[in-house]
Amino acid sequence: MYPAFPMTIALTQLLGLALLLPGSIAIAAAPNCGIVTIHEFGGVERSEEGPPRRPEIELRVPGKYCLDVPVLQPKLMERSGAREMTTLGGDGIILIGEDDVDLDLGGQLVSNERSLGYTLIKHYRYEPGRRQAHWFARTRISNGKLRSPGSRGIGMRLVAANRYGPAGFGTAAAVPPGEDLPDVLLDTRHRIEGLDIAAGRRAILIDGRNNTIRNNHIVVDGVTAIVAQGPGLVLEDNVIEVRGDLRGFSDHDRKLESRTPFPIRLIQADDAIVRNNRIRLIDRTAGPGLPAAIELVRSRNVTVEGNRFEGMDQGVSADPHSSHLDNGNEASACASAATRYLPPDEAGGENRQRTPACR
Repeated sequence: MYPAFPMTIALTQLLGLALLLPGSIAIAAAPNCGIVTIHEFGGVERSEEGPPRRPEIELRVPGKYCLDVPVLQPKLMERSGAREMTTLGGDGIILIGEDDVDLDLGGQLVSNERSLGYTLIKHYRYEPGRRQAHWFARTRISNGKLRSPGSRGIGMRLVAANRYGPAGFGTAAAVPPGEDLPDVLLDTRHRIEGLDIAAGRRAILIDGRNNTIRNNHIVVDGVTAIVAQGPGLVLEDNVIEVRGDLRGFSDHDRKLESRTPFPIRLIQADDAIVRNNRIRLIDRTAGPGLPAAIELVRSRNVTVEGNRFEGMDQGVSADPHSSHLDNGNEASACASAATRYLPPDEAGGENRQRTPACR
């Protein structure tokens, strides 16, 4: 339940801000937490009370913030109710616009019901007078649930706006003569911890140096859950599951996904550590497994240890410019046509039930 509106006046006076627009909701700050205001996308006024139809949260001041209500982007229907509106702008519910923002989701759910999908949390750079190539550093997101199904559904996008590569994020950044990779990719030190993420396309997109993704449960409908670019990444103690189900994707997007069929893609991730993760293809009976759990692109001295890979042909696929150390990883392959018999105590007697070997 969203909090009552009379509380917003005292909170805005406390902050020295203008009165909130109709339809905005100010959430009382938990101890040591800043106030979170949920408003309509673009500051659009609404006459009715209740949760915003297109909720947006802007965090533009450093500090810790805590969420204590769920935030939902509902499906928006035309006035006739006959079909969904899919052309509305805006892509992001929680917009982070400054360094040193620590967001504790408080176990709450941030979710989207729009069919094509949505980005739930992202870095937001637009501000008059600010260069749009600005990086944000030391973002921390923890302790909550993210749900964004659909072919464009993304849990979070903590990515710099600058075009440091020929095609931007996801391709190797150009390193000018006389410079090193740390000169190109900022020391961001983002931390993503304790999240339950279910997304259609990607769970996490992140770049910069020395980022940490730890202790999360991640599920995506596609084949790639995490794309991380930059040295010093720590990716540990996560459960990362992919369905490999592209039925809701366009033909163009299916072709793109087929070029990089890896649950984790690491780009220029020198000295990254990938350890104690479970990385699995959920339905290993529907067809062949994935070629590898982790793709390395221009990533040197990567440590891959203590992971469990399920439904993958191999643990790591590395290009000629990459190197890695394997230590104590386990692999569980599964032939798509394989079957097994349940034992009598599970099958209920002598009529043994056949079931897929991998489930």
